[in-house]
Amino acid sequence: MLFRSLSTLLKHRTFDEVHVLCTESTPLVKKCASDLAIGVQIHPVKLTSATRYDLVFAKMKEVMQKALEGRRDEVKVSVHLSSGTAAMAAAWVLLGKSLFPAEFLETSHGDTTRTEIPFDLETDYLPQVLGASDRLIQDSSQLDVAVEFG
Repeated sequence: MLFRSLSTLLKHRTFDEVHVLCTESTPLVKKCASDLAIGVQIHPVKLTSATRYDLVFAKMKEVMQKALEGRRDEVKVSVHLSSGTAAMAAAWVLLGKSLFPAEFLETSHGDTTRTEIPFDLETDYLPQVLGASDRLIQDSSQLDVAVEFG
C-alpha cells in the first residue's frame, strides 16, 4: 500500500528528495524504493506501537529535524497523508501546521490532491492559550496575601 500510493504521488508531482519513514526496512521495502524513478531515502523507525500518538510524533519530529538540519528555511516540505495509521496522519498534521510548515497531499484512485487543513495553530489557537495564561497570571497577582513575621 505504501509504495503504491507513493508511486501514484510521484506520477503526478516531482520532488528533489523523497523521505520515507518505515517501521521495517526489509529487502522488499528497499526494492520497492529502488523501483521508483526518484531516489528515495528510507528512514527505518522503531515503534513499539504505530498507534501511540506520543511515540509516532516523537519519531517523526526526530527524522524531520535530521532531514532538514541546516536548511530548514530553504526546503519546501510536502507531506503525504495517505499511508500509515491514524496516529501517523495526526502527527503529520500537527508537525506540518507547527514546527515544519508543509503542504499536505493525498492519493486515492490513481490521483493526487492537495489537502487543505482548515486551521492555523499560530493564529487560531495560540492567542487563546496565551490569553488564558495571561489571565491566570493576572488573577494570581491580585490575590490578597497576609504575611506575618513573628
